[in-house]
Amino acid sequence: QDFVSALQLRFGKTVKKQSIDERFNSYAVDFIKRLVEDQLKNQITIPVAGQSYFKRIKIKDSTRFQIPESLKEYYPGPDGGASGSGAHVQFEYAFLSGKISDLHVTNAKRQDNTDARETIEQVEKGDLIIRDLGYFVQNVFKDIIEKEADFISRLRPKSILYSPEGEIISLAALRLDMEKKGIRQTEILVTTNQI
Repeated sequence: QDFVSALQLRFGKTVKKQSIDERFNSYAVDFIKRLVEDQLKNQITIPVAGQSYFKRIKIKDSTRFQIPESLKEYYPGPDGGASGSGAHVQFEYAFLSGKISDLHVTNAKRQDNTDARETIEQVEKGDLIIRDLGYFVQNVFKDIIEKEADFISRLRPKSILYSPEGEIISLAALRLDMEKKGIRQTEILVTTNQI
């Protein structure tokens, strides 16, 4: 109805609501995705010099927002929200190729960790997967390692880290030691008890 009203007000054109509705098909969705992809390509221009150690570097994040209550049947939102309807957009950018490798919309109840589980088959040997804390799933990390790929993720606050020899690593003690020695950054090999 909003599109019908906008066409009437802006262009003086009268169109039936059903005629507009028929235009929202899979072709229109693909067209909009391509427009978004083209616009993002024009805004995300990061030159990569030389060869990369990784075959692909894939960066993924998501966003949620409320949409009109009338769409609740198709896009249910989180309980307790102002609107009972919400959308959740997953976006993954392939850094080296400059292409969008994933852009899809689901309902707002779907969690990032669900996406991590459902898209693990897209990870290939030599990939670097970069994701935020919402995608933190230890079994997914294990699968990434088994595929001979690498990942970067924020660490859950209560995670316990171990050295390769099985000793617990205290991040607080490590930080104090680094401050004492004037070290700004360091690299250490760690694992968790479940990987």
